[in-house]
Amino acid sequence: MVSVSGKAGRVKITAAAATLSTNEAAVLSTDGVTLSITDTGKRAWSRTGTTRPDVFSGTTAVPSSQFTKVNKVQGIITFTTPHSTAPTYTVDISYHVSSFVGQTHEWSLDEETDMLDVTAFSTTTGVSSWRTFIPGLSQAEATLERFYGETTGPAFFDRLNTTQDLMLELWSDENTNAKLEGWAYVSGDGFAVSPSEADAESVTLQIDGQLYSSTA
Repeated sequence: MVSVSGKAGRVKITAAAATLSTNEAAVLSTDGVTLSITDTGKRAWSRTGTTRPDVFSGTTAVPSSQFTKVNKVQGIITFTTPHSTAPTYTVDISYHVSSFVGQTHEWSLDEETDMLDVTAFSTTTGVSSWRTFIPGLSQAEATLERFYGETTGPAFFDRLNTTQDLMLELWSDENTNAKLEGWAYVSGDGFAVSPSEADAESVTLQIDGQLYSSTA
């Protein structure tokens, strides 16, 4: 295994306001099930409201009943049954522009799955010596450390103050695009100011929904 230096890490977040874009190219997988937006810069789809992305096969609108799963982190739609790969597919979307966070110098992520105790009384002779568990819900929490100055702006404080979510990308290697990504809320934002050290900001983000691993 080859070690990776943290110097290749980055952090990316989405803008607060969403942008409407129409007639965006999308590619259907060879099995006819997953449809992915071509422009990776427009894959962070807005979660506000209940409107789905509008999908078109050629000039024909595809009913939303035909795609019950929408991945708004990676810009992927999953059809319930295989569709033909012959037509040209496009999508109308509402997306958030993403940009790298300046002055960030460290990030960490903790993931865990609740283990549910399902140990039951024995129905035969003898007493069980071991508990039995099943996995429950998973969750993740990220922390960011960054140098803070007037030019960097209070981006995380503003999200905390307005309880607005953001799409977070935690890059471990910019050369391979290896990253973890998901929607999150700012659950904590702290500042440290000292005459002997650079001003610093520590941000805690609670992942909201599924976390994905990607190199796309």
